[in-house]
Amino acid sequence: MTDNFDSAVRYSGPRAQFASLTGSPLWGLSVSAIIEIFKDRGWTHNLSERLPTPFGLGPQLNHFTTPQGRDVIWIPSYGMVQDEEFFTHKMERRAFWLLWQAGVELLITGGTSGTADWRDPQGEDTVRPGDFVIPWSFYRDQDMVGTMPGSDMATGFLPRIALMGDPFCTSLGRELERRVNAGLVPQPFRRVHHPDTVKVSIHPPGGRGSFETDFEVLTWRVLTQLISQQEQCPHVMIFGDCISPILARQMGMHLVYYHIPSNWGQGHPATKAHLVDSLDALYLDVLPQACLNLEIDLLTGAEIPSDCACRDNLKSRPPVYMKSVSPATNSGG
Repeated sequence: MTDNFDSAVRYSGPRAQFASLTGSPLWGLSVSAIIEIFKDRGWTHNLSERLPTPFGLGPQLNHFTTPQGRDVIWIPSYGMVQDEEFFTHKMERRAFWLLWQAGVELLITGGTSGTADWRDPQGEDTVRPGDFVIPWSFYRDQDMVGTMPGSDMATGFLPRIALMGDPFCTSLGRELERRVNAGLVPQPFRRVHHPDTVKVSIHPPGGRGSFETDFEVLTWRVLTQLISQQEQCPHVMIFGDCISPILARQMGMHLVYYHIPSNWGQGHPATKAHLVDSLDALYLDVLPQACLNLEIDLLTGAEIPSDCACRDNLKSRPPVYMKSVSPATNSGG
């Protein structure tokens, strides 16, 4: 289903090359508290406003300037809005439209997840709750948004197609790994898992309003064990948020994603504590300050990468392909 689109809306916000859409790692702090932390780190807070988009009133866009003069945008929690349904096409399109119009080139997003690692729950290399994960790839839910009506990204295939090899920026992933290992391991995070050592994929929520089922976790534990044996490399599935890497690539953004498993997946044999209790403790007591300071440091110091395949994986298609379909307007007579 296509969202209503108002072609008359024009972007009226600030410009910035750098942005964050991080959600659940920061849920233990209110929006106002997070703004105060940015300010305490010397950032100038220029704007907090819900700006209009072609898909309706957008999420709150916060514009900051770092002490070095860099413009940064932070949109809280993936673009979620109170009392509206989460993880809809409308939600993601509003947020990405704002970022696209602002000129964002580097986007950091963090999430939390349930780990379905099939290996020994006590193993040193196992992806455990409280670890820090730089994901390798994602499992595409059929409902994942990949188009932007009213733009040249309306079709999803023409005039460009997004190839999803390395959907998350490998260059920024290495920089994130370095920063976490330098200051956040072994506390608050036990270790960092990087695609060089374990290929972790994100499985976004398939049914809104619930976590995964026992059967889904069992299925992916079995499948990833078989894949690991076939590929002779460990593969692991985690269940959690995944804002659209497809839209980020279509828009030419370098998307760096991190995930923090907050619990074992529903029904995992290692589950001992009540699932909600275990993740709430992590959300409230551990993640917000650590993740926010990490993002502030990255958004202050990182540069737009030139040693990755993010933009090479956005491929132009021959113009004749578009001419092979029905015209947008009725030209018959």
